[in-house]
Amino acid sequence: MIEINYNREEASLIIESHDDKELTFLHVYYSDGKKKGGFGGKYQLSKIINDVLINFDFPLEMEILAQQGNLIKQFTFKETSINNALTLDVVKEKPLEEIIKWTLEDPSIFQPPINPSLQENRLLKEFIDLIYAYADTEYRELDNKHAYHHFLQSNYSIRLEDSDQSNIILSKCVALLELLTLTQEEMAEFLLNLLHLKK
Repeated sequence: MIEINYNREEASLIIESHDDKELTFLHVYYSDGKKKGGFGGKYQLSKIINDVLINFDFPLEMEILAQQGNLIKQFTFKETSINNALTLDVVKEKPLEEIIKWTLEDPSIFQPPINPSLQENRLLKEFIDLIYAYADTEYRELDNKHAYHHFLQSNYSIRLEDSDQSNIILSKCVALLELLTLTQEEMAEFLLNLLHLKK
């Protein structure tokens, strides 16, 4: 069960999961009928989201893309002007493994894959775009990919050749680690499966 509590006076939103698995927020898109905006970020369970909903008039509508366990879930949240009722519905679900597979199998670092499941879902496409943007920054500027490669070598005997394609894969691994609730070990398991190295 997912529960939403919205404090209009403080313009804050608390979203809680009463299931066993933690709920992590990846992307929020909101509309109040007058203005629209996207808001991306990684929020832990019960996190208060401030400064996003200030001065919103009824009706408020939000779409939320969240990770819960091994699923990426898309919710809609509506607040009605009739009785201030809050409704939250699960619209779609995607296995986490499918998103990781899309990302790592694609050879490009700049352009997300063309996939019917992505093209028809704006919120999921925006999140994949966010993964690619983060991976591109890591590829060009940061050095976390080398640290993760060292982790893979030390713990899983995975040694990728020194090539542009290897750097792209490692950059995407770092982006997925940052934007999803994954441990280094869980990311390594996905990579082993993809490379067909898992025994």
